[in-house]
Amino acid sequence: MKHTFIFTDEKVLNSYGFRVMTSGGRFEQFNANPLILWMHRRPNKYNDKNADNDVFPIGLGSNVRIKDGQGLVDVEFDEKDPFAQKIAQKVESGIVRMASAGIDPITWTEDPKMLLEGQKCATLAEWNLVEISIVDIGSNPMALKLYNANKELIELTAGNQHDFIPLLKKEPKTQTKNMEFLAQVAVLLGKQPDAALDSVTKALNERLQLAAKAEEYKLKYETLVNEVAQATEKTIISLVDAAVDRKITADEKDFYVKLGKDSGIDALKAVLERLPAIKTSKQIILGKEGPSGSGEKEIKTFSDLKEQGMQAIELCRKNEPEKYKNLFKAEYGYEPDMAE
Repeated sequence: MKHTFIFTDEKVLNSYGFRVMTSGGRFEQFNANPLILWMHRRPNKYNDKNADNDVFPIGLGSNVRIKDGQGLVDVEFDEKDPFAQKIAQKVESGIVRMASAGIDPITWTEDPKMLLEGQKCATLAEWNLVEISIVDIGSNPMALKLYNANKELIELTAGNQHDFIPLLKKEPKTQTKNMEFLAQVAVLLGKQPDAALDSVTKALNERLQLAAKAEEYKLKYETLVNEVAQATEKTIISLVDAAVDRKITADEKDFYVKLGKDSGIDALKAVLERLPAIKTSKQIILGKEGPSGSGEKEIKTFSDLKEQGMQAIELCRKNEPEKYKNLFKAEYGYEPDMAE
């Protein structure tokens, strides 16, 4: 019976601060001798007296493949090895579920595109798969094993640093944030998140130029709107001024100017055209009948003036005081008091 294990995952950092690119794995060496070990242990009876404690390979691996950034392997345990069968039983019961890769580093890189948030060491871009082990606590963060230049297995302990794992020359945090920001800008510009910087810069410059043109047109539009508003107000004031003393009084001017601004020039014109003409004091006081007159009775006596009403009396007294005094004296026999 075969069991599928994940032996590496490039989407996470291991506990030593570096990332292993699954896509950079070379599996030829492993496929030629696909041994599955337990906890990366190999027999050492030739250099250790405790031969009884040796753990031999517990199975074989096959169908090594990459899917979604993860390295997968199918494991078949040795049915004739009692210890291997113990591990197989724990796998089948779900107690043991993890695998780990023993790898031989080839190429390290500080390429920003291959760095993850919080990464402190360079990324392992290329590597050889030496062996795969079933482990009790595993996956990249806890069970990664490296082989040094002498092909010796290096026991990595979380938090420890080894000379052959290169540290980044500068802290990548800001760099990573810049990359994330660049990716966000690229998406906003309609490009792929991993678009080249030159492409993003060019698209951004094009947008900035368009924005500058839009601002220019906006200013022109606002200027034109102001000019139209000023011309409209000037026309409204001219119409109202022309109607003063003919259709409206001077104290009504502000009202009709506001009416024109609120309702428009055409509405103002329509209102002013419908207003009756204002009669002058002379027309009120000295209106004459006949073709050339106003159709009103001519004022010859104070009684005629009184028939026109108090407005006519006040207008006559104010605008034609001599005529008022003569009419008043003829009516009452004495001159009126002209004091205010």
